[in-house]
Amino acid sequence: MKVWSKGLGSIELKLDFSSYSVRKDGNQTYIEGLITDPVYWDFRITMTKEDIKGLLHVATQWHMILFFLSNMSEMMKFFFQSIIKRLYYLTNPFKKIASIIKSNALTTYHAHGRGYGSTS
Repeated sequence: MKVWSKGLGSIELKLDFSSYSVRKDGNQTYIEGLITDPVYWDFRITMTKEDIKGLLHVATQWHMILFFLSNMSEMMKFFFQSIIKRLYYLTNPFKKIASIIKSNALTTYHAHGRGYGSTS
């Protein structure tokens, strides 16, 4: 996604929502991230329940509906790669625990100089 405003001049900020984090604090939800192209800009978007009406207003515009429908394959790919994977870990908590243990074990193994190329 690209963002432009008059104050930016000819610069367009490039947003990649797939790399940003979302957190909740009380009745506010935050989207936080770092824009790196064309400038470095640390940002936080604050959303409240009052923003839902505006989001739905934009999302239900005819051009947006056509945009989503014409990119249905991307939406389905995201659904299967992201949501199904999360549901799988919810129904198989031992897989998630095993992957965390394996990740921590490898980090510890490499941190003690026992990784690839080690002379110890």
